[in-house]
Amino acid sequence: MGLFRKKGKSPLLFKKGQAQTMLTTNPVADLMQMAYEQWESLVPWRQKELVAALREKDAYSELIQQLGKPQYTKDSFLFWWQKLGQEAHFTQIVEQLAAKKPLQNQVAAIELLVALQDKRSLGPLLTALTQPLYYVPSRVAECLASLGQVASFGLSALYERSLPENKKIILSCLSYFPTYLPQDLLLSALTSAEEELQLAAIEVLQNSAKENCSFAKDALFTIFEAGSWRVKMATATLFSTQKWLESIAILRYAVQKEEDKKVLAALHIALQSLCRQPVEKTEEEIKEN
Repeated sequence: MGLFRKKGKSPLLFKKGQAQTMLTTNPVADLMQMAYEQWESLVPWRQKELVAALREKDAYSELIQQLGKPQYTKDSFLFWWQKLGQEAHFTQIVEQLAAKKPLQNQVAAIELLVALQDKRSLGPLLTALTQPLYYVPSRVAECLASLGQVASFGLSALYERSLPENKKIILSCLSYFPTYLPQDLLLSALTSAEEELQLAAIEVLQNSAKENCSFAKDALFTIFEAGSWRVKMATATLFSTQKWLESIAILRYAVQKEEDKKVLAALHIALQSLCRQPVEKTEEEIKEN
């Protein structure tokens, strides 16, 4: 941008019909930052001609390549998005999240996508999530979370058609969705025959708000009875954070027949925690009262 700080006529003071010519003789991204800073001082016809020339040149694509550079502000990206942004640009922005990109590029791309909160970014972000060797899943998840329920539905659809290794990645992203947990996805994982998927789903529930777990109660009770020792331990730990009266009876019964010392210790800890806190009444007790 130093080019424009020298003495002389500003390139933004072009004559009518000369906006396209002006763009060919000046660095476009620098010019866009300068125009953003001086926008209010430009007469309306220059604003109009400049936007038209930048749109014809697809200048926003050039600006995206400057993500992460300190002289190009997020506000400038948002300003020009309102005038030049197109759906195709989301793919280019998401590409800046790639693991091989400098960290400042990735951070700037996250900040821009979160600020835009545009559901048209969902497709490129879901595609990126299926490429864990190229994109860091947690960075993609942070952007998806800003889309709220739309992304939750998108993750559910992606999960159903994904390979087991990608399903685990999708589950790991759900910690970014405390408000919009995709219940169908989690139930599918809990009732899966894959231990790793069951454990990943339990971890999501452990990290979510207590009131968000009730939908999974029956599935959790089932896998606690039939699951592996790892699943049993993880489920018992989850029970200890809930106020389900049924959990106490189930845990007490399990203690009587459990032989694995590690599992038995987890069961005792869960029981002690549950017995120290008030528990929810069952539907039968509520009716009796």
